[in-house]
Amino acid sequence: MANNIDYPIPLELGGPPALRKSEGYKMNAIRINRFIGKPIMSTDGILVGVIDNVVVDTRTGKLEYVLAKVSDQVDPKDYKTDPTGRLVLPFSGIQSVKNVVVMKMPEPEESLE
Repeated sequence: MANNIDYPIPLELGGPPALRKSEGYKMNAIRINRFIGKPIMSTDGILVGVIDNVVVDTRTGKLEYVLAKVSDQVDPKDYKTDPTGRLVLPFSGIQSVKNVVVMKMPEPEESLE
């Protein structure tokens, strides 16, 4: 997946009111390419890493996972990772998006299932 994919992010996650209903969107959104490269902070205040990519279910269009380059403050062995070592975090864990992405981290046993 290229970094310039344009999938909407809801306003409640920090997206600006940019897209109109006439463009086919029913919510305010930001583009995914503005999302890539943002640091991820856990709700505990730990720097988790930096968003490298996202995973989209191509059947539903739903954003499923955030792929993050891990910081040295997190042990990647506690979480699900992809073959390149990036953290695979559920998109549903995102609490807010501003200058950083605040994410409720899955419990280690939840993320390894």
